[in-house]
Amino acid sequence: MATQGTAIADALYEAREVLEGGGRGEAGKAVLLITDGEDHRGDAIAAASALADAGIRIFAVAVGGTEGEPIPVLDREGNLTGYKKDKEGRTVLTRTDAAGLRDLTARGNGLLLTASGADLGVLKFLPELEKIQKGEIESRLSVQYDDKYAWFAWPAFALLCAAAALGEGPLRRRLA
Repeated sequence: MATQGTAIADALYEAREVLEGGGRGEAGKAVLLITDGEDHRGDAIAAASALADAGIRIFAVAVGGTEGEPIPVLDREGNLTGYKKDKEGRTVLTRTDAAGLRDLTARGNGLLLTASGADLGVLKFLPELEKIQKGEIESRLSVQYDDKYAWFAWPAFALLCAAAALGEGPLRRRLA
């Protein structure tokens, strides 16, 4: 990364480009952010409003702690080699900005989900995604009847009425 830090607004705008360019038309669209909520660049609230205006819902899974947790530094194999330090050599802590994420998801017509377990709370997103998909499918399903054979129905109805009026008389016995 050329610049360190989180750019939630940039990520949201990029997600919008991807979703609008996907050829899904008016299909339900959603973005899932997995973040601590600290935004170091951009205006994430404005980006969330822009996505909401485009019909894209924003959901977020808050990770990390409110007291602050060190940012791990990993080697190429994924092994922990230490923690990120600032210019004075102090360990840099990241804190979950739950209030900021709540505002962000409210602007984006979504929900803030809490991370728990190995799935990081992502499984809590599935029912919400299902609601979006179900709403999309239900909105596309509509039954429309078109009367195409009315000109057959009236003569058939007239013959039925005539048959009922004839009853069991001699004319009907001759036709049968």
